[in-house]
Amino acid sequence: MFRDGRLALQSIFLQRFAKTVAAALAIGLIQISGGSSDQALALSAPVNLTISGDDISSTFGEAADGVFTTTGGSADPLSYRYSLSPQRYGINMVAIDSSTNRITVDTLTPAGEYQETLTAQDGNGYQSSRVIKISIAHAKRTLALYSLKSTLNPGETATLFPYVDSTTPTIPSSYIGNDGIVSYSAGNSTGCAVDSQSGVVSTTYSGGNCLVTGFVSQGNYYQAASKSISLKIGNASHSIYYFAANDGTAHFQQLQGALSSTFTTPSAPTRDGYTFLGWSESYAGDYLVAANTQLTFDGDKTFYAIWRSNSAPVPQQLNAPKKVSSAHIAASHLSAGSAIVLTVAITDTS
Repeated sequence: MFRDGRLALQSIFLQRFAKTVAAALAIGLIQISGGSSDQALALSAPVNLTISGDDISSTFGEAADGVFTTTGGSADPLSYRYSLSPQRYGINMVAIDSSTNRITVDTLTPAGEYQETLTAQDGNGYQSSRVIKISIAHAKRTLALYSLKSTLNPGETATLFPYVDSTTPTIPSSYIGNDGIVSYSAGNSTGCAVDSQSGVVSTTYSGGNCLVTGFVSQGNYYQAASKSISLKIGNASHSIYYFAANDGTAHFQQLQGALSSTFTTPSAPTRDGYTFLGWSESYAGDYLVAANTQLTFDGDKTFYAIWRSNSAPVPQQLNAPKKVSSAHIAASHLSAGSAIVLTVAITDTS
């Protein structure tokens, strides 16, 4: 009788022990694994262990960062451990406190699209990971062309000298000058030809036009850029106005005539994915001249088509201009260094 009772107690104990082990396995407190001890501790994260933060975007030459916060987990008090992988060149993680990290991107990190995985592990070995997308855009730069000659007579040559500059004054010049390849094209010029690599310009006959465009290709750090330069062929007395497409090709239109005579600028060109804004003597579009506008020949000039990408955000419309109804300078006596107070009355014409 006593022996039967002991057997019954053992049976009940074994049943309870088996249920306890099964429950522990189900919630991950016990893990059976043939791997290393670190792998055995890397348990799947409970639903409340999360990493929050925004992806990072920047431009080469500009530092950037993002803050990422970990919440939840199974430990109390929380004691997180972190890792960042693969942690490419210039991308680092700095702890702000026990639950917050700052991911930094160095100014010299090459342009490109990167992915870094931030992993947090709590005190009980539960893990949660967050893939961080880091976008580094190519920086802008400019290309200038110089020539010791502005006119080429038959049989003469001229060498073009490129100068590449950028919008990143704090970046060493070696990054700017060695990023990309410079090439040249005479486009549809009729009076000259150019060596695509050396930039040596030669005449093809005693007349015609000559507009040479230089290109610097996109590199690891900077965008592509281009610039055009015109040379007079022979002793022509007329003026030539060049209208460059400024679309990554060397194509251009030309208008020519006697000095002080008038002409009309070309019609608006077209370019897939872009809207034509006007013609300008600078690549930046500092001063725009509309298509089909009457101008006067005043020596050789080059105008560039200025484009706006259709995918770029359109600036908000400013308020309608206000009319200045009157203005008065409040000063009875002026001398060098005196302050001038200008009082302006503005009326709303909307």
